[in-house]
Amino acid sequence: MSGGEKARVRLALLLVQEHNFLILDEPTHHLDIPSKNRLKEALRDYTGTVIIVSHDREFLKDLAQKTILFENRKIQVFEGDIEYYLEKTNSDTVYDGMKAAKKTEAIVTPSLDYNTRKKLQRQIQIIEKEILKVEQEIQLTEQKMHEPSFYDSPDHKRILQNYEALQNALNQLTIDWEKLVEEVEL
Repeated sequence: MSGGEKARVRLALLLVQEHNFLILDEPTHHLDIPSKNRLKEALRDYTGTVIIVSHDREFLKDLAQKTILFENRKIQVFEGDIEYYLEKTNSDTVYDGMKAAKKTEAIVTPSLDYNTRKKLQRQIQIIEKEILKVEQEIQLTEQKMHEPSFYDSPDHKRILQNYEALQNALNQLTIDWEKLVEEVEL
């Protein structure tokens, strides 16, 4: 199945099963317009709580009851949908609203000197290469795990332990990368 078809199947399963809380990250990413409209209707009829992370302004319009902006280690809550947020920030686009929020809540931090910034950027590049390497190892391990005879293999437990170690390493590398990126952006 294509990415869009897989997304539609997953969303359909979520909406027909008994859940009282959903977190949807870019749910319209692989959807065509009719599918987006059906999803929006289903979410309007949904009786539970839904958190939607999306850049699709048209999808969010008349759907959300609160809009939350995460920016510069700050959280701003707007009691309304995306249009309310844009109205309150006097902007035409979400990006403009973020710039307006930055202007009103500027954070003054010391800037990094050139050498420190370069050093951090090199560390980021090294970690990105390590992340890519670990992700490739994870992918190869997952391919082995999908083979029908995997659990018949005498070393399947060692492979599963290695897979878990790779996942942990990837999580730690991601945390390290995020910290470095934050330092460079400040």
